[in-house]
Amino acid sequence: MTDLSPREPYRPLTWPDIILDLRDLLAKTEPPVYVVGGAVRDALLNRALTDIDLAAAQSGIALARRIANT
Repeated sequence: MTDLSPREPYRPLTWPDIILDLRDLLAKTEPPVYVVGGAVRDALLNRALTDIDLAAAQSGIALARRIANT
């Protein structure tokens, strides 16, 4: 069976300030919110961020409002 436990990446991720700000804003959100998709790929490849995809097991509208209201 495949182990799906989180693990450290082989190379450091280079996150722009907006991702770090989102991390701070959403750090204690339950259920957790994850950065996914192209933003992760771009961070691994040290590319400029073009969009941010978030995954969460909660209302996307409520999450978007929380982010927009900060």
